[in-house]
This record gives sequence, structure tokens and C-alpha cells, in this order.
Amino acid sequence: MPRAPALHISRRLTIALWVLLAVQAIGIPLALRAAFRTARDETIVGQFERFARRTQTDDSWRPMEAARSYARTHPGGDIYEEIFFRRKVKFQYPPSSLLFVAGLSRQALNLVSWCCVWLTTVFTVLLFRKSMQAGDGAADRPPSADRLVGSLAVAGLSLAFYPLIKGYTLGQIQVWVDALFAASLWAWYSGRQAAAGVCLGLACLIKPPLVLLALWALVRRQGRMLAGMLATKRCSRCTTTRHAACWRPSTGSRHCPRRRRSGGPGRCRRSQRCRQCRDARRGPRGSVSARLPRDKTLKT
Repeated sequence: MPRAPALHISRRLTIALWVLLAVQAIGIPLALRAAFRTARDETIVGQFERFARRTQTDDSWRPMEAARSYARTHPGGDIYEEIFFRRKVKFQYPPSSLLFVAGLSRQALNLVSWCCVWLTTVFTVLLFRKSMQAGDGAADRPPSADRLVGSLAVAGLSLAFYPLIKGYTLGQIQVWVDALFAASLWAWYSGRQAAAGVCLGLACLIKPPLVLLALWALVRRQGRMLAGMLATKRCSRCTTTRHAACWRPSTGSRHCPRRRRSGGPGRCRRSQRCRQCRDARRGPRGSVSARLPRDKTLKT
């Protein structure tokens, strides 16, 4: 039998979770309708109905599709200058994020986003159950019935979390980041620091500001977590090199964004130290362009 204090804390926590779920899923939508005449579709109720029907727009998919199409047809071109400033399409992601959506249709992107919402919920519940079981002994752990009821409340809170569901209905890649971050938290709490680092590294390819967590790992001496992030960065770099049409020039240094005219046409500011120019001049292994002189093309 668990001790009385642990039992009371568990029951109080379970009740508090269910009260919070009722406020978030019922109380707040009713208050918004009564006080501000908010449309039903703009509350969590309407957003969850759209999620249940797997209906979403293209808030992220349209800009990413435009950026990838431009990068494929204009290798070496400035994606942000063309897409963001000239076309006024809000492509605000790093070029590495295009690797995640390569070859995926809108239906596939919708399915992946829908699964990511459920993955976020699952990892949140697993993290909650793991924290509930982290007692000094079996006597400190809450009963299994309380853990089950509490897990259901946590799952409901995740699915009633407005930013998560709204991100899906808008068609944002943010829900992918949410799933990766939830997975990294569960992995770190479970003692899998390397797996947590890999998940965070993948999330950083979409949201670079998350790289600040590497500083936290460095300060806390989480070596395996930091190694996982660095390994993911290294693998993504190799993958990006293979998909050079996404964001790198494919024909010599004359397309290099670091070029300067004072050094002559097609001369790069950093010359041989510019990896971007060096990789572009080298070309694919065994290809005809790799054997051609610099800044010359094959005439047919």
C-alpha cells in the first residue's frame, strides 16, 4: 500500500489535471464566445473538429514549395530575395528545412503533420508517466489507476492545446518541431541523451534558434546529447551537399553570393577557402562537369 502523503498528492494532481482540462476545453471557449463573440471555428472546439477531419491549409507548405521550386530551377539564386522580398511569400525557414519536404505531396505532408500531433501527445503522456514513477521506492509511486486517469487527462490537455492544434490546421511545419522536441524531452528524461541530441539536431534544421540548447548541454556537461546534435548536423550537411539544387550553386564560383567585382568577374572574396565555390567547381564525382575547366560549360 502506498503511503498516505503520496496517495493524497497523486489524487490532488489527477483532480487538478482534469479541472484544468475542463477549463481549457470547455470554459475558455464558452468565455470567448460570450465575451468577445469569437467564432466557433477560432476556438479550440472548432480547431479540434478540423483536426479530426484532417483539414488544413498551406501556411508553411506553399512558401516551402515555392522556395524549393525556385532553387531547383535557379541553382545558386538568392531564395530569400526572390521568394520573400520580390514575391512577398513569407518563406522564413533555413534552406535545410527543404530537405524534410522533398518529394512529399500535400496529402503526405498533411498525414505527417497529423501523425506528429499524435506523437507529441504520446511523448507527453510517456513523460508524465515517467515522472510519476520516479519515486524513491515502490511506496512513493502513485497507484496504477491514478496514473491511468492522470495520463488520460494529460492526453486531453495535449489535444486541447490551442497552439498545437492550430499549427496543424494552418499547415505549419511547427508541429514537426513540437513532436521532435517532445521526443527529445522524453529521451533525455529516460537517460537516452544521444537520442535526445539527435531529435534536437533535427529540430534545429527547421528552427535554428533551438541550437542554443547546445550551450545548455555544454554547460551541464551532457556530452552524449551534444554529440548527437553534432552528428545530426554533420549528416545533414552531407545530405545537403547531395541535394545541392536545394540551396547551393551547381556551376562554379560565378554564382557564389560572396563574390566581389573588384577582384574580377566571378572571383570569390575568400578564393580557395570558400567551400561553396570549391564544392561547386568540383561537381559530382565522375561527372563531365568535374573534368571541365573552371567557369566553362559543355556545349552540345
